[in-house]
Amino acid sequence: MAPMWMSVANRGAGLAVLWIATLLLVRRERDHDALQRSHDLLEANVAERTASLQAANAMLRRAEEHCKEGEAHLRAVLEHSSDIIVEYDADMTVRYASPSVKRILGYEIDEVIGKPALWFVHPEDAPGSAAAFQRRLEDHGLIERREHRLLHRNGEYLWFESVGRHLPEGPVIAGLVVNSREITDRVKAEHALRRSEEMFRLLFEHSPVGIALADPDGRYTLVNPAMCRMLGYESQELSGMSVLDVSHPDDWEQIEERRQRLHRGEVSHVAVERRLLRKSGETIWGHLTAAGIFDEHGKIPHTIGVFED
Repeated sequence: MAPMWMSVANRGAGLAVLWIATLLLVRRERDHDALQRSHDLLEANVAERTASLQAANAMLRRAEEHCKEGEAHLRAVLEHSSDIIVEYDADMTVRYASPSVKRILGYEIDEVIGKPALWFVHPEDAPGSAAAFQRRLEDHGLIERREHRLLHRNGEYLWFESVGRHLPEGPVIAGLVVNSREITDRVKAEHALRRSEEMFRLLFEHSPVGIALADPDGRYTLVNPAMCRMLGYESQELSGMSVLDVSHPDDWEQIEERRQRLHRGEVSHVAVERRLLRKSGETIWGHLTAAGIFDEHGKIPHTIGVFED
């Protein structure tokens, strides 16, 4: 039998692993929610931005008959846009830039006019941007979204999502019109989510103690390799099994009572010694520490548990 101080130390280690795993999982969920909100906002604007490009193109066609009136109308639309709208000649030279270029990228309009399009693009993104430009020139009906980095006047690169469309030959302009919206915050959220997921994955996969996630019904949704080795199951076998399926029947009442208290928010975590049943039928004793993971609505979509043999 292990000395008392060793048992206490093991429990402390298990609690520490639980809180670290919970912190990483909460951070991952938070980053995922932030990214989803950003995606939803962008998707809500895609149709609007595409319609704006189509409207601009239609105005340009009408401007062939009413050149001065059509151009003035188009300029009025572009100058009040919250995005950066740029017109390019067929040789990728900037012909027009909306006033928002100063607010978003810090340039005066005169600094932008006449510059080659790739002058602003990050060197790593330039080949793809040039290829996309050429595709739009060749396919007049193509409307393509692209993410790339543009150079701010202060030397910093910001991320943008750009939607461009070919403009027909005519008295107003021939080339492309591109609508660009800054998405730096969204890209940062994506990077933060990837970091959170990687940190959680490393802890989850390489932890020497068993870690498992369960849904509100107490069924395993994710089990780490240590837990699989401890119970003698493959991960796909445990997925979908109930916590009670691998617990000693004499502990079922206690397990359910504490699980309900956790989901009702009466306790922040539970720590208990309990028996688990291995696939072979062997009973093993261990110490379980479990906590609920709350979502933005205050509900617990899953719990996380750390089990030490």
